[in-house]
Amino acid sequence: MGQGFNNRSTLISDLKARLKANPDDADILLRLADTYFDLKQFDEAASYYVKVSELKPENADIYNDIGLSLHYKGNSPEGLRYINKGIQKNPYHQRIWLTKGFILAYGMGDLEGARQAWEKTRALNPDSRVGKAASDYLAQIAKK
Repeated sequence: MGQGFNNRSTLISDLKARLKANPDDADILLRLADTYFDLKQFDEAASYYVKVSELKPENADIYNDIGLSLHYKGNSPEGLRYINKGIQKNPYHQRIWLTKGFILAYGMGDLEGARQAWEKTRALNPDSRVGKAASDYLAQIAKK
């Protein structure tokens, strides 16, 4: 796996050691979750993201990350449940609407639901990077 894996492995060991001393440190938990996500170890990523959500329940970004992790590990319905929780926390969070459309389209085959989520994404800020990504997804499903 090369040097990048060894560095991440060392990082994981270091973060876990720091976590033992500080088990409720949301920043350490988040770094662990992100590292596991980058390594495509979505079970571990999801479990650490869930721990962060328990410490920071109002943070919609965390629900987005849980939803994506669960989707990538093959559990799109559960991922969507977390996405919807995040939307309840912050209905103006643009990225979570983009993710909702992604999971609906590519995890559940619901193109109409995806279209609605991506239209909401675009409506929140059409000129942002996320808004433009929503426009790209909408153009892709319009061709189907």
